[in-house]
Amino acid sequence: MIFFLKKTTYFLLIFFLISCGGSVPITENPPSSERGLRIEKVSENFLSLTRSSSFKVKLNTNPGKNISITPNLTNVIGSAQIQPTSISLNDNWNDGGVFTVNGVCDTTSANSTFQIDFTVSNDLTGSPYPNKILSTSDTFQDDNESNFEKLNSTTISGEIIEENNVYILANSTSTTEGGVTSTIDVVLCKQPNTTITVTPTSSNTNEGTVSAALTFLTSNWSTTQTVTVTGQNDTVVDENVDYSISFAASGGYDDSIESVSMRNYDDETPQIVTNVTALAGNVSETGTQQTFTVALSQEPVTSVVLQLAVDNDEALLNISNLTFTPTTYSTPVTVIVSGVDDSIDDGDQNFVIKISPVSGTGYANASPVSITGTNTDND
Repeated sequence: MIFFLKKTTYFLLIFFLISCGGSVPITENPPSSERGLRIEKVSENFLSLTRSSSFKVKLNTNPGKNISITPNLTNVIGSAQIQPTSISLNDNWNDGGVFTVNGVCDTTSANSTFQIDFTVSNDLTGSPYPNKILSTSDTFQDDNESNFEKLNSTTISGEIIEENNVYILANSTSTTEGGVTSTIDVVLCKQPNTTITVTPTSSNTNEGTVSAALTFLTSNWSTTQTVTVTGQNDTVVDENVDYSISFAASGGYDDSIESVSMRNYDDETPQIVTNVTALAGNVSETGTQQTFTVALSQEPVTSVVLQLAVDNDEALLNISNLTFTPTTYSTPVTVIVSGVDDSIDDGDQNFVIKISPVSGTGYANASPVSITGTNTDND
């Protein structure tokens, strides 16, 4: 009898499951003891600066909803920043997100130490997803000489080794051929034991030049000095040109200096030049012709192609395309305009010749030029 009741209960349970869709509800939130953060070393995506280091944060279980993780820097000695301010994990819970700690040049000549704890958003139950660190190497060191160590279940600590860095800050990244300059602030991050010379170099002195090398003494190493970048003028239509300012320093500071990307803005206005806006006389259906010339106003850096076209069938041109090179840009080319004969008594007809740029650095967006004319009827 007991066996029969157990068997009946079993079949009733099966029937209930089948009637509900044939599946057993899945628990969205595993027990709190299984949920938490995993901290991992990042073996790629290192920043080039020796004062920056990265680590990855993952969730130990699938959260079933977006979980926001916010790192908090505490007990900071020296200077440090962490980016981004937060990450959101859901389906990517096992891939994780990367945080990068940047040691800021604070000219204290000391290493930066810090601790990091984490704040997390609410899980499906409405309670904070546990911020405890369930898994991390007890201690690991990345390629940027930064150590991260688990202090307790919710905190890790780190240290960024202060190197012989030269810190640079571009106040702007553009110059112009019209005289606008840019400045770059330079300071040492660690006190040297000898005089340090920092030499700026432009990758293209035709576009931008730099002021003289900077000298830092053991007494003024933490005082910011400024490099001035001056845009260079030319008469060539070369559009806006990118170049860079690099730095080299003596005394073992060389390898830690970044370069600054700059852009020199062109001040030339490219124009298509013709000797007329309207033909000197009419063309005719009986064969009367007129001429005009075409040239460019400024020297290009590449060949420039122009297209010539009439807006109707009243006139013909002996040239439909013109090509100017950097050496022939100012030499006028003569274009012959002929009237088209027809058998229609349509009276004198006006037409417009349009000269448009097709290609050529700086000239591709130049304004088209129009020339008007009249074809005299002979019918």
